Order: sequence, then C-alpha cells, then structure tokens
Amino acid sequence: METTVISQTTVFAASVLCGSAMALAFDVFRILRRLMRTSSLAAFIEDIAYWLAACILFFLFILKANGGELRGYVFIGAGVGMSLYFSLVSRFVVGATVAVARFAGKVLAKVLSVVAYPLVLVLSFLKKPLFLVLSFGRRRGRTLKRKISLSARHFYKFYKKI
Repeated sequence: METTVISQTTVFAASVLCGSAMALAFDVFRILRRLMRTSSLAAFIEDIAYWLAACILFFLFILKANGGELRGYVFIGAGVGMSLYFSLVSRFVVGATVAVARFAGKVLAKVLSVVAYPLVLVLSFLKKPLFLVLSFGRRRGRTLKRKISLSARHFYKFYKKI
C-alpha cells in the first residue's frame, strides 16, 4: 500500500474521530454509574469490558483505515481525539444527560403515583371487609390474611417512596 501525506492525514483525522467516539462510549459508562450506584468490583468489570471492546474496535479500525499497519500517528490521533473530547465536551454531555435522565425519572414517578392512587384507595377500602370475610376461615384464612396484609403493606411502602 502506497502511503502518501494525504492518506496519512486522512487516517490521522479518522483516528481523531475514532478516539472521540471511544471517549463518548466511555461517557455512557460514566452516565450509568452516576444514575445507578455500582460496587467497585462491578465498576472494575465494566472498565475491563469497555477497554477490551475499545481495543478490539480500534484494531478493526486500524485494519480498515490503514490496512492493518500500526503507525504512531494513528495512536497519537486517537489519544488527541480522546483528550479533546474529555477536555471540551465530556463534562457537558455527562451533566446534561444525567440531568435529563433524573428529570425523566421524577416525571415517571409522578405519573406512576397518579396511576397507582386509585388502586391504593380501593385496597384501603377493601382491606377491612376482606379481612372480616377471611377471619371466618381457619388456618388458610389466617395465612391468606397475612399474605394480603403483607402485599398491601409492601405496595403502600412502594407508593410512599414514589
């Protein structure tokens, strides 16, 4: 493969874009970590999985863009792309995405609480008569009464959290 300055510049620019894409993919993991708490072991496993996938995809990029030739400017371009993304864009992407996701979660919780409110009312009205009917039974009535009481209590706790 004949290497010209134009082809090297094109591959360098493509590697800058590839580095930026890899940094964006890493931001997906950062966003998920901010939204859902993970243990340090889970974070370690996520990091290993990310870097394995990133290395494989970067190798495939080098294979496609540069014919599999490992050149220093390809790695430098990827590093420049990651550095530019992290220094210029990453903070805003992560912050905005986390804010939008948290707002959407609050809206969804409100919608669920409005939808669940009639069910809570029905359960609260039916609880006493249902227990009265079930109290006439023997052992089955008591266990069924206990199960209904527990499920109603769990639903009420869930409703209060929303």
